[in-house]
Amino acid sequence: MTNDDGISLNSLVKSKRNKSGVVGVSYNPANNRWFARLRYQGRYVLLKSCQTFDEAVALRKAAEYQYLGKPTEELAESVQ
Repeated sequence: MTNDDGISLNSLVKSKRNKSGVVGVSYNPANNRWFARLRYQGRYVLLKSCQTFDEAVALRKAAEYQYLGKPTEELAESVQ
């Protein structure tokens, strides 16, 4: 299920498999890098690797404001 902007509403809610604690931020142990991702209207508008967790979270939050207008936590509350 998606909204008018093509955002998957399921992706707004943190999965029980999420280990980083932040939607759209994950760790790749193969190269010791954190990844920040955001899909918008069916394509990745953010797909970057970072050396630190905090840097990845900051990139993700900035992209959320740029493309969604608010953090995913606020959008997720409107879905539940």
